[in-house]
Amino acid sequence: MTRSVRPSRPAAALSLLSLAVLCSCGVDEDPTSESSASDPVTAVSRSGEGPVVVTATLSPSEARLSDELELLITARAEPEVEVLPLVFGETYGDFDIVDFRRPLPKDIEGRREWRYEFRLEPARSGRLTIDPIPIRFIDRRGDEEVEGMVETEGLEVEIASVLETGLPSLAEARPAAPPLALPEPERPLWIWWLSGSAVVLVGGGLLLWWRSREVSEPSVPERTPSELAYLELRALESSGLVERDVKAFYVELTAIVRRFIERTRGVHAPEQTTEEFLGEIAAHPEFSDEERRKLRGFLESADLVKFAAMEPRPGDLEESFRRARVFVGLETEGAAA
Repeated sequence: MTRSVRPSRPAAALSLLSLAVLCSCGVDEDPTSESSASDPVTAVSRSGEGPVVVTATLSPSEARLSDELELLITARAEPEVEVLPLVFGETYGDFDIVDFRRPLPKDIEGRREWRYEFRLEPARSGRLTIDPIPIRFIDRRGDEEVEGMVETEGLEVEIASVLETGLPSLAEARPAAPPLALPEPERPLWIWWLSGSAVVLVGGGLLLWWRSREVSEPSVPERTPSELAYLELRALESSGLVERDVKAFYVELTAIVRRFIERTRGVHAPEQTTEEFLGEIAAHPEFSDEERRKLRGFLESADLVKFAAMEPRPGDLEESFRRARVFVGLETEGAAA
């Protein structure tokens, strides 16, 4: 007669434990599965059961205020389903978007995958939440295009302040060591006398050199505004610019007059338009009505050549050059007439 043997309870428990270990060794873990959501390094959410499945991954889930976080959003869609691009500004909630990349979509296991990679910088400490992000798509599998949307789940991250990350305490610092007394070196009296003599000789030599430099290098007198304008007009007259480009000639001629006015009257004229310049000198106390009238005629006639492409007559060039010499004080109105 055969008798069956019932295994004892410890032996049965050991057998079940061995079976569980063998089963767990044969299963590949999905990095985007629910078990990853408890990982302190990465926060994961997965949403969508239709034509588009969206996975959002945030790492690390615990960081300091000075750290940058990586947010990865992947959207896998069935064939003939197109995921529309995400549009973001420079910030999203309590995060600044430091960088954003969107690689080209690729086909994985019969589906097309779109990836959106963000680098985020937290704006404050504490528990922060990344709100659900809507993912829009167009479904072209039927006779008509259908627009749909799926949202990611919200992700949370704990941001620690930099001051909370184990700074050393002053209570742990050791007290300062007492100062050490250093013996004063003994120097003979002749060393002090020699050092003082060297200082006097060097200082006297520098003083004599500076005075001789002042005598040998005569100072160059500063040129007056009229002298500067005269040199600029002479250079313009001898440059031959009027034969090559009459428009550029008028531009430089009016610029010489404007620089002279800036040096003498304090009106910042070179960058102003003619109307702005004439409007500024309209109430300026140092300009007479006659000067304003002559300057208006001179600048407006030059603008016709510079901006209206008007060809000046042979006498107009000489008259414009004469007016410029009068304005800078190189000629008088009576002598020019």
